[in-house]
Amino acid sequence: NPAIMLRASTEPSLDPRKAHASPKEHSKSERTAAARARVSAEMQRRNSDAGSGGLPVQLLDRVFEPKDGPQMLPFVEVKLRNAFGVLAGILSNQSFAFSDTSLATLCRREVDEAMSQI
Repeated sequence: NPAIMLRASTEPSLDPRKAHASPKEHSKSERTAAARARVSAEMQRRNSDAGSGGLPVQLLDRVFEPKDGPQMLPFVEVKLRNAFGVLAGILSNQSFAFSDTSLATLCRREVDEAMSQI
């Protein structure tokens, strides 16, 4: 499912206006209750589309009919193109990093061999 692949692993709080209290200011039961509420909210956020199976909004309340396939194809195609675009970017960054590391290692090896021959 492209939406699951593109979803962030967690939802961080990056709002600088929120005052973050130090852990010593709250009791253990308050910290436990806050942690449980945070985990519960995260689980609800992650499972909100569990019943839909990741279908687009336009397809949620419909039974699949093959004759309607061409009508719904653009929605699915957009999601897949977006997901594959992200995947292509990730793979290109990883391949560049691998080639850079490999080239640096090979050059270092040749320098080491040349120095040992001197």
